[in-house]
Amino acid sequence: MTPGVPDSGSWPPPEEIVTVKLKRSQWNWAVSVLEHWNEIAEGVKDHEEAAEGRAVRDLIRARLAS
Repeated sequence: MTPGVPDSGSWPPPEEIVTVKLKRSQWNWAVSVLEHWNEIAEGVKDHEEAAEGRAVRDLIRARLAS
């Protein structure tokens, strides 16, 4: 955040859509990170967080398979 600059601490601006392009290996790494944090969420009984993580993981896997 830059003092005196409005909204400098929030990116992207709410009205802007940002598209991220990653290599397949980077998406596979993202899936492995999600699996790691899903296990941790389940371990602390945060089932809602784990379910959201699994949903994102499954969405990424489906896109990688297509």
